Amino acid sequence: AVQDSLRAVGLEPDKLTANAKLGARDLFGALRRHDADVISVMDNGKANYYRVNDPLTLQSLTAAGPTTARALSVLLTAPGRVLRNAVVFDPAFALAHNLRMSLHAYLLTGASPIASMAEAVRQVRGPSPEALRLMAAGTVSGKYDISLPQRIRAEVSAPDYQRSLLDTPLKAARFLRDAGEHLIEASDLGPRIAVYKNALRNGASEAEALNAARDLLDFSTHGNGGAAMFLAQTVPFLNARWQGMARSYRGFGGADRNALLMRGSLMVGATVALWMNNKDDPRYQRLEDWDRQYAWHFWIGGQHIRLPKPFELGALFGTVPEMLLDYYDNQSGRQLWNAADALFTNVFKFNVIPIAIRSPLEVVTNHDFFTGRPIVNEREAALEQQLEAVRKQKKLAAISANKPLAAAYKSLKRLQHWL
Repeated sequence: AVQDSLRAVGLEPDKLTANAKLGARDLFGALRRHDADVISVMDNGKANYYRVNDPLTLQSLTAAGPTTARALSVLLTAPGRVLRNAVVFDPAFALAHNLRMSLHAYLLTGASPIASMAEAVRQVRGPSPEALRLMAAGTVSGKYDISLPQRIRAEVSAPDYQRSLLDTPLKAARFLRDAGEHLIEASDLGPRIAVYKNALRNGASEAEALNAARDLLDFSTHGNGGAAMFLAQTVPFLNARWQGMARSYRGFGGADRNALLMRGSLMVGATVALWMNNKDDPRYQRLEDWDRQYAWHFWIGGQHIRLPKPFELGALFGTVPEMLLDYYDNQSGRQLWNAADALFTNVFKFNVIPIAIRSPLEVVTNHDFFTGRPIVNEREAALEQQLEAVRKQKKLAAISANKPLAAAYKSLKRLQHWL
């Protein structure tokens, strides 16, 4: 069979050396067995075969290349991409992200949260030398050094780019987009620079410090499985949660785990003290589960202040103690179950339904998966007949006449939720 295969490609078996025959036998035997470590590369229409000695390196190289997407995938990923971009360019999100990343960096590495926030403020005025080193080393999360490296060069080399005149709506839109990108970049860079400097102070090499800054929370990392990549693209912030859990796992299993547990215990102590202060406050009792799990709450002079919790570690050292204390205080198993359900669904992102499917599904079932409440409550449901009359008055009946969308636009409240 090997000789026939050699003749099929234009080689005469009798004229081959002994080593060539052994190589041919190994190659065609591997092809017949479909060995996973044998790959083919087309060159001028001819297949060249190679045996891979390091499959992880090959996977990394192929994952760095372009990915193909079918029409259905593009359709399902578009809503998630739009929502993700709209959220991350919000200044309020940038501030909350910096606060969460600062506490996240403190728990995992011991870097001062104050230093992380100060570095972020410093980056708003322009990239510092440390920021440029982190960018050049690929330690910045997101698309700046992964998907669009040319944009870094443009931003760094053209400082007057953002000072251009806003004499057209397009320039104004670009200015808002660039300002949002700059703000979220600064909020993310600050904690990484603090981690980088802290590692250098503790005797780490330049390469080790850069790696620590990148590994703080590497949003550019993703799995190689098709299902995982599809869900990461269609469910906003799902990949960030996966990488956050992976980083937390490495932290608990690493050499610094005792220091991590000590810093976490300090956070637990502060959480317990704040809970004792808030537990009898009607304002705190009225907060919903998702709001309690997102942030710590306190009031100064009647002003409600929310301090965002640091991702998964915030849930472990902040939210879980609050849930257990609530149960100890009121003995309500139902409340504990509802809080746990909200925690795993929203904080750990166990709800892996793509946003393009989830929103219509929520509208049809009249259930908000994030809050756990009906979109249209009983009181609002009684007003649907009046809302229908308003739609007819304003000549919007054509929308309801579209049968596939009739259920979604049954009320203005559901339409608002969908949007």
